[in-house]
Amino acid sequence: MVRRLLSGLGLASVLGLAACSRQPACVMPDDPPRTLDLTRESDRRHLAADFETANRLAEAYGQWASQHPPSDARFVTAEGLERDGRAYCQALLAERISAMHGVAMPRVERALADQARLSRR
Repeated sequence: MVRRLLSGLGLASVLGLAACSRQPACVMPDDPPRTLDLTRESDRRHLAADFETANRLAEAYGQWASQHPPSDARFVTAEGLERDGRAYCQALLAERISAMHGVAMPRVERALADQARLSRR
């Protein structure tokens, strides 16, 4: 019984460690697609929450990218990989937000960049 419990705990530890080192997902959480009316306060808050989520996801993706360089990245710094990984993920998420909510891409890109700058202060 004790042996079975210990082997189960060992397996849980291995699975936990594997989960910690996985690449973070660069995917927005499920949100039903609907066009937002930005004259409505509730829709502006919804969009702001999406931007906050996108920036948090992009930041995590960038940090992961800095620690897991591709094999052909011999001359790239960790800071460059983090910046590029964050920008890559942010671009994907911006497209998703734009498509999901009918908001023009330039507006989404500007808002995400502004929020990212504010969050790094």
